[in-house]
Amino acid sequence: MKKLIIIIPVILLSLAMLCFSYYKNELPKIETSSTAEAAKTTEADNDYETNLRMQKELLSAVESGNLAKVENALKKGIPIDMVTSGGEETPLMRAVVLNNRDMIKFLLKSGADINAFAFANKKGTSALNIAIIKDEKNLVEFLLNSGAELRDAIAIAVIEGNREMVSFLLSRKADVNVGQQTGWWYTPTPLQLAAEAGNFDMVRFLLKNGADINNVCDSTIVASAAKSGNLELVEYLLSLGGKADGALTVAFAEGYKDVAQFLLKNKTPLGNAIFGAVTANDIESVKLLISLGADVDAGEYGEEGYNCSALSIAASNGNLEMVKLLCSHGADVDSEEGAHDEQKKAIVSAYENGHYTVVDYLLSKNADYEQLLQVAQDKQDRIMLAKLEIVKQRRNKTHK
Repeated sequence: MKKLIIIIPVILLSLAMLCFSYYKNELPKIETSSTAEAAKTTEADNDYETNLRMQKELLSAVESGNLAKVENALKKGIPIDMVTSGGEETPLMRAVVLNNRDMIKFLLKSGADINAFAFANKKGTSALNIAIIKDEKNLVEFLLNSGAELRDAIAIAVIEGNREMVSFLLSRKADVNVGQQTGWWYTPTPLQLAAEAGNFDMVRFLLKNGADINNVCDSTIVASAAKSGNLELVEYLLSLGGKADGALTVAFAEGYKDVAQFLLKNKTPLGNAIFGAVTANDIESVKLLISLGADVDAGEYGEEGYNCSALSIAASNGNLEMVKLLCSHGADVDSEEGAHDEQKKAIVSAYENGHYTVVDYLLSKNADYEQLLQVAQDKQDRIMLAKLEIVKQRRNKTHK
């Protein structure tokens, strides 16, 4: 009887443990958002590390020049066109950098994409472009014969200032007007690139070979030449009927006063030239442009809705004399800079850069301070908040 009393609890305990084990396995696991996110992060980290390891293994094999090592790496399933983590190159591109013809042939035979493009720092590159940069004409010819597309090849050769390579590429029917593939919206044409570099000889050569003088990305050909400060080139392009909008702005911004004077004499449109002069902190040129009727509120309008006024630049630079000059000629004290809903007023630009005398001046000109108030509150700037309270009280009294 005593044995039975001892055995029964043991049996019951065993049954309880079995039931618990069953339900533990059968019940769905509840995963919280934090654990799910942690799992995703771990998975992403693991994927990154795996990709990095594969990159290193394949690139190391390519660099060694050992075809067997490369073949073994590919047999493991490492993608042959894997781009390095920084976006700079593929294994084939690395082989081209090393000018290893046997490795290049092996990779192509193994299925490497000869036209793969890699983008890093807003610059595109390919196996062909690398060969052009290295000035390896025989390799360039080999790649073209192996199926490489010309695409922006001439643009790359122009950047390198390699007229002989440009001539060779033209003989292979490259399009003289195809812009550089940068991976974003800005794709400067070969002629534009030559003009920006001030390469007069290259500009003439490209025009002789069919370059469109006014086929320019986000600029004009004379403005591109003005960026280089090459007055002779500016004169030449203007004489051929090249468009010059924006050229004055560039000339003033870059400080090329001889180019600016020439353009003014030739009645080049003022446009937003005052913005360029303000950018260069050139107050005498700003005075000159104002006397010629330049718009003091003319600003710069860039990519993705970005805009910036001359006053915003002057305020951001802390140039009080320039700010006063612009305001005295009717500049909008509430002009802004930035894109879409991230625009900030000139007074905020001055404040964020520590130019408090400019802030005080703009407040004295009745600049709107609501945005500044929010910024000061976020920074818990008691001094500025107290100052704005005084300004508020004064303005309220004035309006009564």
